Amino acid sequence: MQKDGLIEGQKVIFNPDGEVKMSEVLTEFIKPYMKRVNTVDEHRKLLVIAVLAWNAAILPEEKRQEMVNALLANLQMPDDKDFRSIIEMMIERKMKHFAEIRRLIVNFELTDLGSSTHLSVASTLDKDEETAFSQRQRRIE
Repeated sequence: MQKDGLIEGQKVIFNPDGEVKMSEVLTEFIKPYMKRVNTVDEHRKLLVIAVLAWNAAILPEEKRQEMVNALLANLQMPDDKDFRSIIEMMIERKMKHFAEIRRLIVNFELTDLGSSTHLSVASTLDKDEETAFSQRQRRIE
């Protein structure tokens, strides 16, 4: 896991019962941009940008630009106005349409199935979800 403070100390749980599936959420999040995607590689690149924007939108505003700059440098992505504009539009979309979902996306896998793709997403639980999950786990034990 990352040690930059973004997800340190967070629990990562795959498909927690009773919680929204982040693969479905991420698919809905990128839907307006999918009309420009023609290949699995383009789909994967769109997902990388979407995850960057999603996670940045969860951070406090003063930390967002710092994160975007660092990730663009690490990913060796183009640092131009058009690219930043797309990220900003995605951040706004996250805040407007998905504000209630406060999970960080820590990883994804897009599998090419030939005529379609399959998306798997790993994410953290937000504090409320983690509390509810822990309570359910205690009842099971």
